[in-house]
Amino acid sequence: ADRERLSKRHGATSIANFRDMGVLPEALVNYLALLGWAPPGGTREIFSIQELVKEFSLERVTPSPAVFDMEKLYWLNRHYIKQSSTQRIEHRALNFFRASGLLSSAHTQGLKAWFSKVMALVLPSVDRLEQLPEKAALIFNYDAKAALTASDNAEVLGLPNTDAVLTRFTVKILEDESAREGKLTAECFKKIVNEVKAETGAKGKELFHPIRIVITGSHSGPEFDKLIPILEEGSHLALPRHVLSVHQRVEAFAKARGK
Repeated sequence: ADRERLSKRHGATSIANFRDMGVLPEALVNYLALLGWAPPGGTREIFSIQELVKEFSLERVTPSPAVFDMEKLYWLNRHYIKQSSTQRIEHRALNFFRASGLLSSAHTQGLKAWFSKVMALVLPSVDRLEQLPEKAALIFNYDAKAALTASDNAEVLGLPNTDAVLTRFTVKILEDESAREGKLTAECFKKIVNEVKAETGAKGKELFHPIRIVITGSHSGPEFDKLIPILEEGSHLALPRHVLSVHQRVEAFAKARGK
């Protein structure tokens, strides 16, 4: 936010621009109403359209040029995203996933249920809907070689126990029948991780971060109990971009490691 008067150099200067960014109408209306208008009391910032109709008055509009703060708009939008129904947000989000080539126009019941899980995983971390495909990239995009060479992963990959953790975890996943079928449950995954912990003595970040790199390509990310079912179910869906199962990711990582 540069807190200057709105102009074309800000990029988004029309209603369509804000819609394309995934800013909800009620968030934009709320924000625009606060530009140059001082609500009674002076501290309240959240107003429904009905409340604005009741509270707004020209007498409280200041003559000074309005300052456009994009971060404040995004904060309001995050609030209204949380307040909206799941069905409404998912319907709006579909367009962003389709535009990114991650989903097709076909939307079966199975895909709908899976997409709801994806949304539950990534939605809390965005303040506008256009950010969703990027946040979901760890589901749709996987590059084992990039994970191994990423500077952010270097410290974890260099820890004393990492090689043992990766080796035991790889063996267990590749030998697990449910994993080979793309039907690994979160409970079974947790059991395997605990076995790796017992066998290697690794715990905390020395245990979980190397495994997370194998699964997502990054040492940080969402909780496994939510992510694993998404990967496994997604691997069986007909999507424009195939979602790799846990077994496929571990196999690709082992190949990239040369082990």
